[in-house]
Amino acid sequence: MTFFDWSQVLALAVFVAIFAARSVLMFVREGTNPFALSAGKAGARWAVEALMPLAIGIWMAALGVSTFGHGKDLPLGLGATIVDADALRATGVALLTVSVALFAWALLSFGSSWRVGIDENAPGKLVTVGVFRVTRNPIFVSMDAFFIGTFLVQGTLFFLLAAVIALVGAHFQILQEESFLSRTYDAAYTRYRAMAPRYLGWPTRGTENQSLTRAGSPR
Repeated sequence: MTFFDWSQVLALAVFVAIFAARSVLMFVREGTNPFALSAGKAGARWAVEALMPLAIGIWMAALGVSTFGHGKDLPLGLGATIVDADALRATGVALLTVSVALFAWALLSFGSSWRVGIDENAPGKLVTVGVFRVTRNPIFVSMDAFFIGTFLVQGTLFFLLAAVIALVGAHFQILQEESFLSRTYDAAYTRYRAMAPRYLGWPTRGTENQSLTRAGSPR
């Protein structure tokens, strides 16, 4: 394994550890189940959220195969190399590092409002401080960065397709959450949307001074 492979494994391990630790702490200390995937959903919304764990499992299995030296063994030509340059791999490692840091910052900013999926039954506060001043969806942005970074490190067709699917899926989920939050919180969420960008950017006004509520969701 190369330095880039070890960096990929370490980044994923830290990401998973942060996710697992926060989930356990919420359940044990706060008595809150943060998992709301596909609960009360139907149609495309249900399908996207229900299939998410399976898709991530397949992605992680392929990552293990590729990282430990058998990437060419992926079926249907999915192990074919698309990019192969150390400069791109280094960029991928940088994106992975940023992704993990952004994910940790997002969970700290979220507090007890964090959920995996749209929780329509137990809405929490609309967080507008910390990382939520520069993006309304820091967890989705961190996931996008992780999938892109993984492609740049691995460089194969499978991880390119996985990154594209992940970005499209994340955008679909963001649109669903925006619709729900707009219906639920009306003018309050509209004001917040005007202050912070959907992905990344500079806040237009002082969101830290706002006192709003939101539904807990995987930002």
